[in-house]
Amino acid sequence: MDKSSEFITEEIILKAINSKGVIKDFKVENLCGEGENYAADIKNVIVDFTDEASKAERKVHMIFKYPNKTSFMYGNVKLLNGYQKEVIFYGILAADIHNWQKECFGEVKYLMPIPNCFYANEETELMVIENLKVKEYKMLPRQSGRSFKECALVMKTLAVFHALLHSYSKSFESEHAFFEKYPCYKTVPFEQWEVFFGNPTMVDNRQSMFKTIIGSLKKNYPEDEELLNDFHSHIQSTPYAKNSRYFYLDGDGVNIISSLRYLGL
Repeated sequence: MDKSSEFITEEIILKAINSKGVIKDFKVENLCGEGENYAADIKNVIVDFTDEASKAERKVHMIFKYPNKTSFMYGNVKLLNGYQKEVIFYGILAADIHNWQKECFGEVKYLMPIPNCFYANEETELMVIENLKVKEYKMLPRQSGRSFKECALVMKTLAVFHALLHSYSKSFESEHAFFEKYPCYKTVPFEQWEVFFGNPTMVDNRQSMFKTIIGSLKKNYPEDEELLNDFHSHIQSTPYAKNSRYFYLDGDGVNIISSLRYLGL
């Protein structure tokens, strides 16, 4: 793995570790396989570090995430402030919400349910966050689904996330004041969304993805071929914003087939 990346340097690693010491070595692992992430590069950086004060040696794991400038999506994500929003949220906004709680309650009552951010740079749109897999967090298989209890826990966590952001935004004198402090979160003009979704590359990729999905479903559900042909014609003739929800399929297409039969599309 090339260590000469403009984003992954010893200087930035030391800033992220936030402790004086010596980097003996570091290893970079690619966390994105082909087709897994089309807008950013995500690397796991494993650092062998010697602390200056204690002389203790430790292994530090951190995630570097930064824009993939060679991606066909790069210009579109930039257009919608996608990179900026993420970097500002992890690097600034989340900490501001915690500090606001200290001012209101004298303590942080509710932690934002996100990984810790060690470093964020608005200019380069790089952020360095903790690797949760080291803490034995795992990505659960999407195909198998979750129990009601697990889904309720997810919704409760998301509710805390949204409630904190909503309450903090309401602490400003006006909506204008909030956006003045965090300008990247201003509503993106509709014209920019039209440019984004109307991009010829996006159109070609959507058509290709839908064709693959429909082909797979026909193979698994040959008795519903006519229904699927009608569905394919339907999504080809509707705006992407309306048909994007059809990407949320389970592993074998049971949900989408059931929905189509129910709706009679």
